[in-house]
Amino acid sequence: MVKPITDRVHEASSAMLNYLLPTPIVPSVFFSTTFLTIIMKRSSSLLGALACLVALVNASPLPSLQQAKRPTDSTGLPSLSKMVSVGTGNTILDALGRERYFHGVNVIYKGAPYYPVYDHFDPQYSFSVEDAQTLQDLNINVIRLGVEWVATEPVRGSYNFTYLDQVKAVVDIANQYNIYVLLDMHQDVYAEEFCGEGFPHWTITKDVGFPVPVKLHAFTVDSMGIPTECASISWAEGQLSIAASKAYQDLYSNVNGTLDSFAAFWKLVASTFKDNVNVLGYELMNEPWVGSQFDNPLLLVPGVADSVNLQKTWNTLANAIREVDQDTMIYFEGVTFDNGVVGFSSVPGGSEFANKSVYSYHYYTPSEGTDITGLDLAITANKLQAARLGSSLFLTEFDLGYDGGSNHAAALKTIQTADAKLQSWIGYSYKSYVPITGNSPGLWNETTGEIYPQQTLLYARTYASAVQGQAISMSFNDTSYVFSLQFTADVDNVQGPTEIRISKTVYYPNGVNVVVASESSHGSATWSLEDDDRIVAVVLASGVKTGDIVNVSVSPL
Repeated sequence: MVKPITDRVHEASSAMLNYLLPTPIVPSVFFSTTFLTIIMKRSSSLLGALACLVALVNASPLPSLQQAKRPTDSTGLPSLSKMVSVGTGNTILDALGRERYFHGVNVIYKGAPYYPVYDHFDPQYSFSVEDAQTLQDLNINVIRLGVEWVATEPVRGSYNFTYLDQVKAVVDIANQYNIYVLLDMHQDVYAEEFCGEGFPHWTITKDVGFPVPVKLHAFTVDSMGIPTECASISWAEGQLSIAASKAYQDLYSNVNGTLDSFAAFWKLVASTFKDNVNVLGYELMNEPWVGSQFDNPLLLVPGVADSVNLQKTWNTLANAIREVDQDTMIYFEGVTFDNGVVGFSSVPGGSEFANKSVYSYHYYTPSEGTDITGLDLAITANKLQAARLGSSLFLTEFDLGYDGGSNHAAALKTIQTADAKLQSWIGYSYKSYVPITGNSPGLWNETTGEIYPQQTLLYARTYASAVQGQAISMSFNDTSYVFSLQFTADVDNVQGPTEIRISKTVYYPNGVNVVVASESSHGSATWSLEDDDRIVAVVLASGVKTGDIVNVSVSPL
């Protein structure tokens, strides 16, 4: 019998009282985040790694702090605010003008029925009310949710509106618990015909059996045309096959009108979800491959496929979305191994939509190490590219799996680095769901239904999710549990309070001490505990001026 969530979270956090975080961090040799890195991290195939290596070729305190309440919606929770534009420093702004920051997890159901169970809790297959409550208690404020074309249009021209209703039910559950949703057309290796998932079967025309030349023979297939030998290669090796690379290229080149159909899919999705305040954005396609490297080997040069294939593809999809939804932000990726080398000349749909666009990228630590030099450089490089394009940016995948506890140090360093760089993140994955292309159970022991205690430390770290101005720095001490935020106040253009997310269960069982300091003494601040003590809301007094530097610290009592 599965224990109530309150018992499981309490037990997990209690176990953490006796858990000692590993302290020695020995830097390893630096590797850039390339396709090789992802294969080494997410596949056990050395052959696949070698094959890709060859293929790539390359202050004074304010006088007083008073507690005050602020308005809530009818559920008693603080109202969600729509994300509306890109602000200074390529940050995401909400409708109140606040900078917003996100900590989240992937919820990707890679097999039929392509959506998680939502009417009851299951340690492997659900995203239910109990899941949403768990994540809210652990400081998670966004999920990246798969919305699959293969499920939406299994037969060309016939849409499965029931499937979209199921996805919408999950979005609505997240909304009840103040969790945003990034809708992601998630694919790996294009489709099931190539040992992957994502695209409809009818979009594929095969000239060569899969996975030639990765294997010298074509795999046998079942009655549905699905290979029966997928376990003999890594998912990433599949993209090096002639058949899979041709499928990508046919899509990008609109062979048989498949790109037009893909655009129609996204137009339908946007029409369905445009009024959901908690929909953070539409992510056009997960980890796009270059196209056919056999027809054009230069596509393997970082940045080239972005320019040659993805730019026009993203423009087509964005234009379809903008016909029905001018406001929701569009997330777009480059080729996975292009990290820091972005070949786009503009955001999807053109530069006029730059303030509604977010560059999405992934980072997997090389060889499961704790050296995050590569991530530091990747974030810096991607911020420069986002500034060039005028977009925001978001780390939408890194390894947040449990892996028997062996991944904890690397995941923690990744999160610490992202937070220090003021980079929002979404880890992979919350649960394994249907692990067609890699198994990454995150929070739950999917056999016993218990929470992994170590994982709560990663999920529940304190951070500012909304800032009344421009954030300068934020940090969380993983030993003392003290959180520090410094920001430049903007009381002229920003209407809402600063919100700092805390986990009472994991880090602050006895309450919090909040201290606010400013470079001037223009006035005081009020703070309050909101959302059942999950949020510290800091409201600057009328005397605080735009441009004042404000420091906030939160520590355990």
